[in-house]
Amino acid sequence: MKRFISFFLTILLFCSFGFFSCNFEKAVYDNAELTQTFEVEEYGIKISAPNNFEENDSSFDLQLTNKNKSLYFGIFGFSKANLSNGTTVRDIFENQKNDLFSKRDNVKVTVAEKTDNLNGKSICSAVYQADKDGNTFEYYVAIIEFDSSDSFAYICVSMNSGDYNTYGTLIRSMAESMTAEAAKGNENTDSVKMKDISVPSIGIRLSIPEEWTEVSSQFDYQANAKDESIGCYIYGYLKSDISSTAEELFEEQNSLLLEAQKNVAVKDEMQTEKLNGKTIYSISYTGDYGTSKFVYDLYMIEFDAPSNRLLWVAVLGWPSATEQNADVIPEIINSITSQG
Repeated sequence: MKRFISFFLTILLFCSFGFFSCNFEKAVYDNAELTQTFEVEEYGIKISAPNNFEENDSSFDLQLTNKNKSLYFGIFGFSKANLSNGTTVRDIFENQKNDLFSKRDNVKVTVAEKTDNLNGKSICSAVYQADKDGNTFEYYVAIIEFDSSDSFAYICVSMNSGDYNTYGTLIRSMAESMTAEAAKGNENTDSVKMKDISVPSIGIRLSIPEEWTEVSSQFDYQANAKDESIGCYIYGYLKSDISSTAEELFEEQNSLLLEAQKNVAVKDEMQTEKLNGKTIYSISYTGDYGTSKFVYDLYMIEFDAPSNRLLWVAVLGWPSATEQNADVIPEIINSITSQG
């Protein structure tokens, strides 16, 4: 009988310890102070988090995780100015959720969607449960619009099943801490450091911002900004290999690009400029692709003899990124030289 009582007390203490341990952890997170600030600079979005959170490398514009890696708080930033005609903030929310849950099984809502308006922002959120790779997880998803900013944010917080009970108050506090102001962008283009690039395959040199990364693609040369909000795309030609003029080739390549876009409109009319041993034809368009609006700055560069080269150059970017790089784009184009 004593052994039975002893065994019973042991089980009771073990269960009690587990119960109080879980509730203690919940209490800790419920009352956690948001002592540090992180930022998605391109969109001017800031968020506060406890001191045991740190940045984590991911596909998000910003992802934070706690010390024991049991919670991942991801943020994508957006600008309303970059949305295609007819695309709404709600469309972005639905697209992001569809992309997330199309890769998961047994998806169900555990906390119904609701919208809270507080502290100069609107937070539309819901909590889901879903299976991935044989494990069950919970997801807090939200879209946040800011009264004083064109920027908005999509949030996806992932955790183990049942952990929303532990982290829910903290997650909501972090979401409510978020603010947005005018995106920083490249306010002082003098501070944009450039790097020289050689492209032997098409015999040119050019300068691009240091933070841009070269990308292997169907183009003869491609480089994108780190956040992929803007990029430079180049095809090279030899005049001796084509029967058309530079202007005709320019129109042909532009048409091939723009036929896949919607709501295309001329932004800046056709211009021709002779500069440092080359003739530069340029025109700019706006258009929609998917849910995003883009600016298409297009150029044909014809080098003076004895060079035999022609270049079709497209600088494509979201309107906000194009505006932020307004002084950088001409610097890229003017830096292009022929190496033979």
